Amino acid sequence: MSGRTGMRRARVLVAMTHDGQTAYRIAKTTGLKDAAVAGVLDQLSRINVAVQDIHGRWLLCRGSHVENALHEARELLATAEVGA
Repeated sequence: MSGRTGMRRARVLVAMTHDGQTAYRIAKTTGLKDAAVAGVLDQLSRINVAVQDIHGRWLLCRGSHVENALHEARELLATAEVGA
């Protein structure tokens, strides 16, 4: 995964800690383009980190793999802020 892709994924994951958001809302929260968010959400759903409910809202799954992904995302974002 490239650095830019990792940052996008981290931003989406952290934004998703507020359950029940649409892809559009996640895009607005993160400042990413809709297509970038859609790609990240597709990736997260394929690895069972996120699921979409019947109303189109995205939710984080539960499990240690999700907690690990969130921890890594927060570390990456914190490192990026320090380096900026």
